Amino acid sequence: MKSRRSKTVPPGNNDKDVAAGDSQHALDWAVSQGAVDRVLSRVAGKLQRRRRRRWGVVAGVAGLVVLWGLFAYRSEPNAPIPAGVQAPAPVIARAPGHQVLPDGTAVDLREGAELRVAFEPAVRRVVLERGEAHFQVQKDPQRPFVVVAHGVEVRAVGTAFAVQIGGGAVDVLVTEGIVSVEKPEQDRSGSAAPFRYARVTAGNRTVVNVSAPPVPTAVVPVGAREMDEALTWRIPLLEFDAAPLSEVVESFNRHSTARLVIADADLRSLELSGILRADKTESLLQLLKKDFGVVVERREHEIVLRRGR
Repeated sequence: MKSRRSKTVPPGNNDKDVAAGDSQHALDWAVSQGAVDRVLSRVAGKLQRRRRRRWGVVAGVAGLVVLWGLFAYRSEPNAPIPAGVQAPAPVIARAPGHQVLPDGTAVDLREGAELRVAFEPAVRRVVLERGEAHFQVQKDPQRPFVVVAHGVEVRAVGTAFAVQIGGGAVDVLVTEGIVSVEKPEQDRSGSAAPFRYARVTAGNRTVVNVSAPPVPTAVVPVGAREMDEALTWRIPLLEFDAAPLSEVVESFNRHSTARLVIADADLRSLELSGILRADKTESLLQLLKKDFGVVVERREHEIVLRRGR
């Protein structure tokens, strides 16, 4: 992440190094879209016209969500921006796929996830076809909320939890409330009730091996750090393109408990470019201190930024 006025370049002075640094965003897009050769040819022409060097700090590429059929959702990589389309805003928040279901339940879809909604009068059922999703369930005691994943049902009333499909298993991580992880009644001939793998409370997880006969599964406590790491994918990426520090600070303040405050007016126009995760406030502060000499003053509930003297 650098100011347009900065002349710092990544290590290396050959043309390959400069090309990679000068169009870091374009190359990241190319890798995700399989269009590296096209972008490199455009970069070469661009370098002949403009020798200004820039570089970006890149944390990854997030997914966007598109509507897929009636009440079905899919998370996909970012689509390319057609030539001639107006450039995006200086600050773009690229969040995981987010949808609000007809009952008010909020769903975050990890990139590549697919979800099908099949609500009925007595039950709010959704089917996770693949990938991972986090559900913040709207309370409705009369209509339980059920996530079906590879034949496993995760049943809740009002709670929050994540379900992940992968490696022949279904992983259930509960962040709020309680869920019951079951095998549906119709899959067990002669059984009057569904088989319960586990009852999982907040701060715990269980993993069901869907290829094995149903047996009770272990409920394992998950520490705060492990929980945060498991759900890191839900944190938006903030992309800056020559954005003034005032807008950068405003974007970070939406996702931080400690409020950033710019004390000196001339700092507000400092331009930054790059991509950072919305929870990486410390990375932003280190950059401002090291590269721009910004003084960081920490108070109880805010962080004050001042021009270095």
